[in-house]
Amino acid sequence: MQTSYPLRQQWLGNVRGDLLSGAVVALALIPEAIAFSLIAGVDPKVGLYAAFSIAVITAIAGGRPGMISAATGAMALVMVDLVRDHGLQYLFAASILAGLLQVVAGVFKLGSLMRFVSRSVITGFVNALAILIFLAQMPELIGRGPTVYVLCAAALAIIYLLPRVTRAVPSPLVAIAVLTAVVMGFGIDVRSVGDMGRLPDSLPHFFIPDVPLTWDTLRILLPVSATLAVVGLLESMMTLQIVEDITETPSERNRECVGQGVANTVTGFLGGMAGCAMIGQSVINVTSGGRGRLSCLVAGVLLLVLVVYGSDLVRQIPMAALVAVMIMVSIGTFSWRSLRDLRTHPRSSSAVMLLTVVVTVATHDLAKGVLSGVLLSALFFARKVGRMLDVQCEEAGDTQVYRVRGQVFFASAGQLGAAFDYQRVAQKVEIDLRDAHLWDLTAVAALQRAQEKLAAHGAEVSAVGLNAASQTLIEQIRKGRQMSAARVFPLFLYFALGLGLTALSPIAVATSPRIVIEHVSHHRAGTAEAAAIARWLDSIPDADRRTMELGTITVRQRRLPTDARASAAVAPPVPLPASGAAGEKITITNELPGGFVETWTFQWVGGEGGGGWKQTDYETHAPIVQPDRPNEL
Repeated sequence: MQTSYPLRQQWLGNVRGDLLSGAVVALALIPEAIAFSLIAGVDPKVGLYAAFSIAVITAIAGGRPGMISAATGAMALVMVDLVRDHGLQYLFAASILAGLLQVVAGVFKLGSLMRFVSRSVITGFVNALAILIFLAQMPELIGRGPTVYVLCAAALAIIYLLPRVTRAVPSPLVAIAVLTAVVMGFGIDVRSVGDMGRLPDSLPHFFIPDVPLTWDTLRILLPVSATLAVVGLLESMMTLQIVEDITETPSERNRECVGQGVANTVTGFLGGMAGCAMIGQSVINVTSGGRGRLSCLVAGVLLLVLVVYGSDLVRQIPMAALVAVMIMVSIGTFSWRSLRDLRTHPRSSSAVMLLTVVVTVATHDLAKGVLSGVLLSALFFARKVGRMLDVQCEEAGDTQVYRVRGQVFFASAGQLGAAFDYQRVAQKVEIDLRDAHLWDLTAVAALQRAQEKLAAHGAEVSAVGLNAASQTLIEQIRKGRQMSAARVFPLFLYFALGLGLTALSPIAVATSPRIVIEHVSHHRAGTAEAAAIARWLDSIPDADRRTMELGTITVRQRRLPTDARASAAVAPPVPLPASGAAGEKITITNELPGGFVETWTFQWVGGEGGGGWKQTDYETHAPIVQPDRPNEL
């Protein structure tokens, strides 16, 4: 969706609100960036540089004004093993490659795939993230003493009560300022931002990661980078949707993909770790009044200024104040209405939402949770659409008309096959598909099986009303089978020759006017070999005999002579009788090495007083091998 707001409006349409909300976000970003650095096993400045770089670049190049992007816990978890096994330089290189992959995703408009994520999955994602944000604050509360509890409660009181008095200044910013002043003024000994790790004292600078440019390096980086790219885009698209819902304004998804990619690529060159959109900070921003790109830019720039030039003051901020802000975020993020809706919404929607929450919280992996929800949604959708298929039978004289309505695909193909009455088949059967659509190979196979079964009962079967897309699908599958047949049969014949099951005379193969290749083997139904042979048989429209029994496939092919010289070149090994009766036929058989048999058929043409023998047939037979027991292929 393209944003309808001009560039000036995106930057300067809400200057005061963006400046104040950006300040709140900057203060809240500092401890989170430090914490995510520690999760990844790197120096705190890696996360802080990333927070600055990603926030600033996405403010300029991103597709969602007001959405905050920085280093995140989900991305940090992906990098843990890479840093431990290969070092910090590989983290920078992986961030660069992940960014490039995200740019490619944006260029190819993969952001539009977000429409396949259902509302139930989004709700589950939001609820799970709220739970994870809340649980992440527990280490700063449990066992810290009553002083921390009092400070945290006081901060929450300011956050929720101040808006009833005035909204001139964001209440989270006031809470942080008041608690910092109280702690510094009274000398209260509580855990502060300075206890999280050493803050950087210099600006980031451009450098190229020190990794060897080899295929081995690429094999190490590519799996991690691909995971980072997917997780980052997934979390960003989810957060974008939430910000859209809160602000009721549109976004540019594909531009956001490109913006995230550019940000991660540049961040890798500046000594930072890959990141993505942060739902918690984004909610803080929009609930504090931030709406434009300026809020994201202010958050990133102010963060860097604070940690580099105001580190002495930032170190004094009590963690209790920031924990209170994050608790406010988790409470505001959780969809409390979804709990009430459990009793009124369809069970399938509730199941999808709950599964997304459970998997995300259990694994602490947002990608796995969302993927689980999407898969379950797809299964429920396929089940529901599959049940909507309707087949009605109408009879008119010696003709049966089956009218098919609905979507025919893997979930409904069985229902289509079962809808035909194979015990009572008319002379003519018409399958009307005007109101149906064939979606996949399973649907085409089900239709073809039904036609074959009806034809086996002596009916003249026709399928009418196929739409253009369904007809194209059938033609594509038919072409694929013909190509497969051209490959499968020679391989099958060579396999038989190699095992000694058949022996062919080179002369017979080269000159036979009619060649019969017959081989009987047993294959378990459903095996790849059985399916391949069946496809080959289906591709021979003029075969004299094609049989396929349950568990047994008989292969037989006849080819009529196309070359008169080839027919004349094959002469029987014995002379023909001098004369014969009109229409009389004789057969001459010759056994060749390997059990191969040649057979000539001649018919006397003309009367008893004059005429001659005319060759009407020539066959070469391979021996028929009947195994003692089926081959379990």
